[in-house]
Amino acid sequence: MSSGLADAAARATAIDPTRSVIVQAPAGSGKTGLLTQRFLGLLAGVAEPEEILAITFTRKAAAEMRARVVGALRDAADGVPAASDYEATTRRLAGAALARDRQRGWRLIGQPARLQIMTIDGLCHLIASRAPWSTGLGFQPDLRDDAQPLYAEAARRCLDHLGGRPDWSAPLERALAHLDNDHLRLAGLLEVLLPKRDQWLRAFGNRGGAELVGAIDAALRDIAGERLRELLRRLTPASRGALAELLSLGVTGAAPLAQGWRSGSTLPQFGPDSAGDWRLLFQVLLTGKG
Repeated sequence: MSSGLADAAARATAIDPTRSVIVQAPAGSGKTGLLTQRFLGLLAGVAEPEEILAITFTRKAAAEMRARVVGALRDAADGVPAASDYEATTRRLAGAALARDRQRGWRLIGQPARLQIMTIDGLCHLIASRAPWSTGLGFQPDLRDDAQPLYAEAARRCLDHLGGRPDWSAPLERALAHLDNDHLRLAGLLEVLLPKRDQWLRAFGNRGGAELVGAIDAALRDIAGERLRELLRRLTPASRGALAELLSLGVTGAAPLAQGWRSGSTLPQFGPDSAGDWRLLFQVLLTGKG
């Protein structure tokens, strides 16, 4: 079978309403047109247009697909001649969908909102709005393109629990102790975390307080350990000697560490027992301004 015939056969399979298919094709190959044809084919066999659901990633794509479906129905109603095999197939499918439209009284050309073509967020909003009791929200949810102001508000409200609920206040106080009691900085860190909650919420959702603290400590140790191992890989013997000289220049408590490096020992390994040595090293080398 030639490539053209194979492509035509694959397209015919893709728009067959009785088949379930996955279409993989490069950009510009006509996937949206194929989806439009499949949607039109499905319209000819349903009782109501709401029985068909098409999901896109963006509102722009949803609007484009809805416009194509409505445009195909309008062309079929106006008897616009087809200029290609693709348009001929689209016109045939649109004609069958239009006949169903007239039979059922849908009037889709004038009421395109009945076509359930939407984004994933739009589908979630639709489900939540139809089952308000199940969502537990207590109000009608709303979609926002930019949720950053909401994250900032949630972070501020979280800090409002300081001195209030014990189960919230104690962890917040511990966090503030690590940040020199900088409330604005903690609110900013929470604001950064919230948009990424899908990456960490499941890991912490079923853990108790002590278990959660242990998990966070372990994660921090892994991150710090990897960064320090990278530092060790980059330091040459000459670099270690230079560091020893820096530490010996009157830095309080640095003499034993400097003497150890001069004698050929390696930099301190990362761990609770060597935390003081690393802090001393950072005090010498870093400005403290990030």
